[in-house]
Amino acid sequence: MQVKEKSEKECNALLEKIFLPAEMLFAKFAPNGWKASPLEDLLHLLGDGVWSVFSENHDVIAQDGSVYHLGSWRGSGRFIADFINEHYPVNGKYRYIDFYMGLLYDEDRTKCSHVFRHIFEILKQEGCDWRYSFPEIGLVSFDQAPQAPADPANYDPVKAVQAEMEYEVKQREMADLQARFDKDREDAMEDARHQLPPAVVQAYWEVYGKWPEGWVVGNG
Repeated sequence: MQVKEKSEKECNALLEKIFLPAEMLFAKFAPNGWKASPLEDLLHLLGDGVWSVFSENHDVIAQDGSVYHLGSWRGSGRFIADFINEHYPVNGKYRYIDFYMGLLYDEDRTKCSHVFRHIFEILKQEGCDWRYSFPEIGLVSFDQAPQAPADPANYDPVKAVQAEMEYEVKQREMADLQARFDKDREDAMEDARHQLPPAVVQAYWEVYGKWPEGWVVGNG
């Protein structure tokens, strides 16, 4: 069953609720002032937080079950950059790469927790929920099975058998590598049960009072 996605207009409307007017952003995130390039720094931090919630295969789900999808990993970065460029008087124009990987590192935990809580508070007010997707690697093969030549006169049975064998070897290698990636993911999920959750997951729990769908159980 295909999941219905919100329109670009609806996604923009939700981001408008998250990205408050500049004076309200300062009042909420920096009541005592913000060092060097205050507006751009604050917008960049909030943009990173939005990418970390809306991208990475996570889902922001509306009350009707439809999903606020901002695009692929790169597409989400571009969506956020375009939104900020349009709605705020920033000196420099943002690009997708400015938000491409969001807030991923432990050193970001303290400064981004407040941002994540803000985002989830808005989502909860709007009746939205959030589905977590544990990181995984999926391999994609662009190899195609050997095809017989259009002209039978060009058919070489030796080359055809060789090409078929090479294709099958590549497919087995891909399957073996994917199996290793899947096993590593299972191990990482088991390890996650005994560690602190990521800041984004912890912030969700603080706002919603529950763990998000998709998060491993055992560390609460």
